[in-house]
Amino acid sequence: MNNEVAGNKPRIKIFVSHRTDLISDTIDNPVYINVRCGAVYDKENKSKLQGDDTGENISYKKPNFSELTVMYWAWKNQEADYYGLCHYRRYMSFSEQKFHEDIYGNVECKYLDSKAIKKYGFNDEKLIYDTVKSNDFVFTTVDVSKSGYKSVYQQYEKVPFLNISDLETAIRILKKDYPEFSKAADKYFSGKIFYPCLMFVMKKNLFDKWCSFIFDILDKTEKAIDVSNYGADTQRTLGHIAERLFGVFITYLMELHQYHYQKLQRVLILHPEKLLDIIPFYKDNAIPIVLTSSDWYIPYLSISLESLCKRASTNYNYDIIILNVGITKRMKELLLKAVNDYDNVHITFYDVSRIVDGLDLRGNMHIGVASLYRLLIPRVCKNFRKVLYLDSDIVVCGDISELYNVNIDNMLLAAVHDADYCGEYNGGNPIVKKLCLEKLKLKNPYNYFNAGVLLINTVAFNYSFEANYLIEMAQGGNYIFMDQDVLNIACQGKVKFLDFRWNVLHDCFGIRVSQMISKAPMHLAKLYFESRKNPKIVHYAGGEKPWINAGCDFSELFWKEARQSIFYEIILQSMASDTCNMVLAGRNLSFARRVADRVLPKGSQRRELLKKVMPRGSWQFEFLKKMYHKFTI
Repeated sequence: MNNEVAGNKPRIKIFVSHRTDLISDTIDNPVYINVRCGAVYDKENKSKLQGDDTGENISYKKPNFSELTVMYWAWKNQEADYYGLCHYRRYMSFSEQKFHEDIYGNVECKYLDSKAIKKYGFNDEKLIYDTVKSNDFVFTTVDVSKSGYKSVYQQYEKVPFLNISDLETAIRILKKDYPEFSKAADKYFSGKIFYPCLMFVMKKNLFDKWCSFIFDILDKTEKAIDVSNYGADTQRTLGHIAERLFGVFITYLMELHQYHYQKLQRVLILHPEKLLDIIPFYKDNAIPIVLTSSDWYIPYLSISLESLCKRASTNYNYDIIILNVGITKRMKELLLKAVNDYDNVHITFYDVSRIVDGLDLRGNMHIGVASLYRLLIPRVCKNFRKVLYLDSDIVVCGDISELYNVNIDNMLLAAVHDADYCGEYNGGNPIVKKLCLEKLKLKNPYNYFNAGVLLINTVAFNYSFEANYLIEMAQGGNYIFMDQDVLNIACQGKVKFLDFRWNVLHDCFGIRVSQMISKAPMHLAKLYFESRKNPKIVHYAGGEKPWINAGCDFSELFWKEARQSIFYEIILQSMASDTCNMVLAGRNLSFARRVADRVLPKGSQRRELLKKVMPRGSWQFEFLKKMYHKFTI
């Protein structure tokens, strides 16, 4: 019996069509029934959602019918008083508030998170029931004239991958077999109001009529047109035709003047992918290693990773996790190819956009924003007992498994003393001591560590700090060494110090050793100098890198690795391009000045900070002045 007739709460089911190749966010509301579209082709079912391939179905037609296969499955296999359809990235807003729309009629929303769900009434069952019950059908619209089209017909005609003759075939079939819809078809296609995306909720009797109408026409159209040689987009022609004929059906109902209906806004989720936990890829003998990168830094990260793989023990599996924002498909493919010969290496690219969205994260000096992502490691790697973090500007010269097997029980992390920082604190850079005392307030500044190589006890971190504690602490960019300063503040007293050989800093710009490390406490300076003889990891920390100055300290190790990498030519091209740009931008400027203008752009926060660190008259300023006269082109 119909629940509405019986006076009970009506059964409303809005079926959400999901892709099988993307795990998307869902709404925790029984009104929404999440269904995989074309599930017959999805044997893994990673999303664990219901498929459209059970009972009576046309799941196999997904390449041509798109979300219509979900609608068909609902029609043949589900019972409800109201049926609806929407998509994993498009939902109808049930909010009483009016939101700004783009020219395509979309209300843009970044993520389908708790804020969005509340904002658009997706989880407000009462609001949804009240809206649906008071109407026979609801739908969304867009005025095509806002995007430059004269009519709905012209809008279809101008789509590059669609053929207007196919739509005309469907219209002829409609007018022949359903003549009562002819006037509605003429009015709709000559008009400017488009009812897009097959999004609606309607009463059962209307849904039955709609499905009988559209699948009959599509069946006849499918036989009348040939899509066998169409491209991937054009293969979905029947789905596009159904989208247009939905408008004819709605126009017909409205012209009868016997139904109640309401136009709702359409919410477009820009990033519908679900934020998943990182799950260990290997079950046994695994070493998780985290790096961070931007797209343009991937070639240099690859050198770090390739050097690691060459020397890593074959007794272990290496679970490589790259925290990033927006690495391109091309760079991902190249990096995977670079390590393809290693059967015990797996790479996961983990986009942290959603986590850092809205946070005030800033780079500083030569430190990019991507470096700050390491502060997310305890949160995103909570399924690992401990993880190894490595900067992306290193060359690994030893077996990394030895480092991972260091015992850090009862510690937050293990790291190497930063002899450079200690030398700056001891007079190499007076501003460092001032900020250390006033802002960092470290109990023992000589226990400051470099964060380029870290062995992190994720269990201890998550026990000691809230999930976003570290990343929120770094907001605003009020530290010289950014996330490194944050980690030193948070971890003091809970750090196990490693052999210096696991993080040997190169002699950046030829002044780090003579002007900084030489001023460090004698025992730290001695350990640093000893480590240079047999480094296990060389770290190109600072503004001078081998790909900026090919002859910098320890550069021979980098280039030995780079010459064997598939990224070698990309690195050379980038160097040549940067050099040409610097020459063209300032033919009469010195090499040192051009490098400075690239690393420290005029007017930038980092350039102003450097002026404070190296004021006129200081030995640092005088050194750079000598460099200016020495390196000219």
